[in-house]
Amino acid sequence: MASIPGARFDLTGASGSQGLLSPKSGWFSYVFPRGAYAAQDSTGTLITFDSADAAARFSANDWIQSGLSTDNIRQVSAVGGDSMSISGAAMTVSANDRIFLIGTTQPTVTGGSATYTTPNTLVRQRADDTATLYSNSMITSDSNGLNQFFGTPALYDVMIQDGNQANQGFIAELELGTVQGISLTDAITFGATVTVSGTLIGTAGVSFEGPSSFGTTVTMHGTLGVTGTAVFGTTVNLIGTSGNYTHVGTAIFGDTVTLSGALGVTGAAVFDSTVTINNTLGVTGDVEATGGYRSYLMTFARDNVAANLSLAGMVFGGGSGLHDTVAMPRAGSITGLAAFCNAAPSGGTATVTVFHNGAAVDGLSTTIGTGNTRTNSITQAKDTTTFAANDEFTCRLASTSDWSPTTSEINAVIEIET
Repeated sequence: MASIPGARFDLTGASGSQGLLSPKSGWFSYVFPRGAYAAQDSTGTLITFDSADAAARFSANDWIQSGLSTDNIRQVSAVGGDSMSISGAAMTVSANDRIFLIGTTQPTVTGGSATYTTPNTLVRQRADDTATLYSNSMITSDSNGLNQFFGTPALYDVMIQDGNQANQGFIAELELGTVQGISLTDAITFGATVTVSGTLIGTAGVSFEGPSSFGTTVTMHGTLGVTGTAVFGTTVNLIGTSGNYTHVGTAIFGDTVTLSGALGVTGAAVFDSTVTINNTLGVTGDVEATGGYRSYLMTFARDNVAANLSLAGMVFGGGSGLHDTVAMPRAGSITGLAAFCNAAPSGGTATVTVFHNGAAVDGLSTTIGTGNTRTNSITQAKDTTTFAANDEFTCRLASTSDWSPTTSEINAVIEIET
């Protein structure tokens, strides 16, 4: 059970020989869904509105009425753009006539009096969403002329009838609840929980021109826009379509920040404490890791490179008498390979290939020859070639039969990230 908003109005009118105002007891008020105003004069079967949004309130097979006359009841045949077509006889409509949306059940008309059966609304007798419904959404005024009903937040039209059920007037765009948001142009203070299920509107988006203090939890189901400083003393839950938080200025967080979705920052983001990211952190610019990050360059070398070598070993760290294989202390991936010859090649080519756990790594080879002078390199995306802790790497060298000079030294560097 939940509380629902309501509306009340009093009906009075002239009576007696002196035309004195008195309450209208026993009059009827039918509560209809929100209709729309006709935008132009027309005679025929087409009714035009100011916008497609207004026309979209109606659907094919709905029953409608133009103005107060029960002679102007028709059924909608089609809706398109900013207009709708009706079935039956042509109807004369004037600009600013109210087009009432009744529902899918045809009203009963007898001698100019109408009974609107099951309009497409649910209105209740008390402020609870389980309270008794008014039959046919019809309210009967009491001895004081009072009409009162409750329903879900929305805009409604009300058709007012006398005791003989002849239409006498109407109320258009009657608002139940804060249907079109909350607009604030000054300071507002909430001392307890505030839940905004729709849009909270200030001068632009969610904007407060004076101080706004939230003493406890604030839950936003839509967009929260802050052009100045926003200070939250406790938990802030942002529940949007994607769960993203976007900030275009400097964002300062004094304590732990947990992001379950994406963090988008187009300006500077300063974190004074721990930041935990449970999903992907995407950075389109440079990452300045002032605290450092783990990266390795592994160097292999071979002296006096002979011609016609076939995947000969290269010594890790250079020199002679050392091993040609190295083990990795933690998991990571290879991001590049570079080769350098201490003398410009005068003939043939020499190719360096990375081996992982004894097998050549596809795509991780680079060649030195007369066409590229003394150096060559290759790079690849992170995680293209991955490895685990304790995996082994080496570089091997192959040369053509016409390679020279055979007194040269070739160094190779494997770049990795962990």
